[in-house]
Amino acid sequence: MADVLVVIADGAEEIETTAVADILVRAGHSVCMACDDALQITGSRGLLLGGHEQLNAVLDRDFDLVYIPGGIQQAEFCRDDERVQALIAKQLGRTDAFLAIICASPISLLPQGLAQGRKITSHPSKQEELAEQAEWTGNRIEQDGNLITSQGPGTAIELGLYLVQLLGTEEQAASIADAMLAALPKVAN
Repeated sequence: MADVLVVIADGAEEIETTAVADILVRAGHSVCMACDDALQITGSRGLLLGGHEQLNAVLDRDFDLVYIPGGIQQAEFCRDDERVQALIAKQLGRTDAFLAIICASPISLLPQGLAQGRKITSHPSKQEELAEQAEWTGNRIEQDGNLITSQGPGTAIELGLYLVQLLGTEEQAASIADAMLAALPKVAN
């Protein structure tokens, strides 16, 4: 069982937040949703999303996976917040852990140059901005070392299943995919 942190703030994209977290829970992983300052945020479409803990309470913990959903307001928060920036750098600096980011949120890699020279994908609206540091591939899911990026709400279920394969087994992910009537994405080698 892996320990997973999902970082959310106002403007987080609801599908990306809940689909990936749901799939990881189905796989038996421990998922902690951490909100900025309160235990409830307003998503990008106005839906209320709740967290287990405030962000400050989890910053000293190590996680097997840190996941950052998209949504432009969420992405800008993660790009501009010093705590999230430190968390991202720490996670990418580990060889035994993963960082997954979707949609607009890969812009959170830019302030510290953490996208430099990496293969990356995102929502197409962020292609030009990210291409200044990274090789933007436009794939639905892209893995470069311990960084996994994905495009948006339509790829969230695929991303969740991909992460289950990284943290567990292909058989486990296939079982979850079958139960959800979803296609199993292939993990990059």
